Amino acid sequence: MEFSFECQPDKLDAASARAIAATSLCRLTQVFGIPTQQAMARPLELVVGVGGSQVLGDRMHVDPSAHGRRPVAQYFEQLCAHELTHWLLPPSPALLWEGLPVWLGDNYVRSRNGSSYHDWSRALVELGQAPHLHELLRGRTYYLERPSGYVDIVAGSFCGFLLERYGGARVRESLQAFEPPSQMRPIVDVGPIVRGLGVARFSALVDGWHDMLAQRVLDPALVTTIQTRSERSRSPGRLRCDLCFGPVSDERCADCGAGADLRTVVVTEDARARSNCRHQ
Repeated sequence: MEFSFECQPDKLDAASARAIAATSLCRLTQVFGIPTQQAMARPLELVVGVGGSQVLGDRMHVDPSAHGRRPVAQYFEQLCAHELTHWLLPPSPALLWEGLPVWLGDNYVRSRNGSSYHDWSRALVELGQAPHLHELLRGRTYYLERPSGYVDIVAGSFCGFLLERYGGARVRESLQAFEPPSQMRPIVDVGPIVRGLGVARFSALVDGWHDMLAQRVLDPALVTTIQTRSERSRSPGRLRCDLCFGPVSDERCADCGAGADLRTVVVTEDARARSNCRHQ
């Protein structure tokens, strides 16, 4: 792993950043059943500095400058684990593409000193404010709704449930069967992923997640916090491409060039079952 360091010395020293990145990568490879040396052998340039956090090919940029009141090392660990999860996994529907890094990065760090995203999701479901998981399979919907904060929470919790129920290696293998949408085939078909987990329908996974949450004790403090936050207005998120999740500007995706009006169609085993019933 090549490493370049651009942060101010009083923010995060290079030795600490290297150690956090290496430890995060080892933890994630263990979660997904990937040989650590195999992952270490892959080319990756890790740049720590200002300018946002993202992975583009074999270059990962992590920006811990917006840590606020949080210790910068913890925030860097959260971002690093999030982006490394993107780097380790194949493309997947938005719900999984963001939910897995959120669980293994954001929740992993935040839950040390607070509530798990499972607890937050339990309260959201109780209040009827949890976003519908099926809608979050589409990239455009996910990113437009993301500023509420609840999208990442429920996506992370759902993916945490998948990892706990089926194991990281099996989840990763199921993602490899997914065919990303394209301009010629703008379809998000989650069927291969669902079948890879040995489940008949996506709704069965959602039901399992709800059953898991129902077994958790409802935290009244989280209920109060969510009710208070719900009274605030929030602006929508940034428009993203429905195919590759890249930013859209001037009516086109800046990454893949798809038109801003292109929409994907989400296909699940549940939708196929309904369609078959209508034609019988």
